[in-house]
Amino acid sequence: MNEDKEEEMADQVPVPRRVTDAPKPRRPSTVLVADDDESIRNLLVMVLAEAGYATIEADNGRAAMEMAIAHQPDVALLDVMMPTMDGFAACRAIKTDPRTADIPVLLLTALAHTDAKVRGLDDGATDYITKPFESAELLARLRAMTMETQRRRTLIAEVAELRRLVGDRRKPLVPRLRIFVASPSDVDEERKALATVVEELNRTIGREKDVMLDLIRWETDVIPDMGPPQEVINRQIEKIGPYDIFIGIMWRRFGTQTEHAASGTQEEFQSAYETYTKTGRPRIMFYFKQAAAMPTTVHEAQQVVQVLTFRDEVGKKGLYTTYGTVFDFERYVREHLTKRIGELLEG
Repeated sequence: MNEDKEEEMADQVPVPRRVTDAPKPRRPSTVLVADDDESIRNLLVMVLAEAGYATIEADNGRAAMEMAIAHQPDVALLDVMMPTMDGFAACRAIKTDPRTADIPVLLLTALAHTDAKVRGLDDGATDYITKPFESAELLARLRAMTMETQRRRTLIAEVAELRRLVGDRRKPLVPRLRIFVASPSDVDEERKALATVVEELNRTIGREKDVMLDLIRWETDVIPDMGPPQEVINRQIEKIGPYDIFIGIMWRRFGTQTEHAASGTQEEFQSAYETYTKTGRPRIMFYFKQAAAMPTTVHEAQQVVQVLTFRDEVGKKGLYTTYGTVFDFERYVREHLTKRIGELLEG
């Protein structure tokens, strides 16, 4: 084979696409940097800017919480030791406020002992990194977290648009069963498992029976608003309208007291039960996790006692199931939802 022919064939061989050739995101991810040490904060901002991130800054926990509400960053990077409100408290405030609950939190801490790390994760942090930190490790963790945030927000926007388009039709394409889920913030894995089960049932039973399941959650169905978080949720739940199935989940957190009940989840359950006794809907499914709660503070112990007391209240109505692991929960909720769907369609 002559050299011209070899060169011609070589020109036709596709060149593997390099990672650096990948399309850049449509907008730079924004990271909230909160640290009371200005020199460390400036260093973090410089490292992030060189990696292509936009940044906003705060020098204490309370300011970080307010910045998160106002600017909706893709990730909050919080130093643990800060004045006014420390990183643990700021993380907890961000993760329990429906306006910011979907923002992943990366804690930056000089506290290397296990208790501090566990406390941060219990307060809702997605991950942590210890000082002194390696820039490469920090950027790797941020990259994974910002990609997940943008993927989730894109999905939420697409779902909202699809609902708008479907809602414009006078008659839905298929019957819809609406599932409302209520729980405090310590059962996030169960909420994810529930979403997975609903997607699975839509692909199987939904197609077989020509029905669509809508999962209603404050993370995706409550519009950001000003005011006390639970009051915002309650106002907008009323606007969501009637639903067909109520699912409650609890473990060791009872939740925050509201105007009408000891917690938002309790208030939502009581409202659902009152409606059920009058109309037969929504069908109620409540799940309590039996894993050891192991409270470390008086407040946490009080929360556990409230959960157990509430479990007895729900138990008198014969409406709850206990489970040990997330896998048990997923199995139970799949089985129970399948049964409830059949009952509702037949009724």
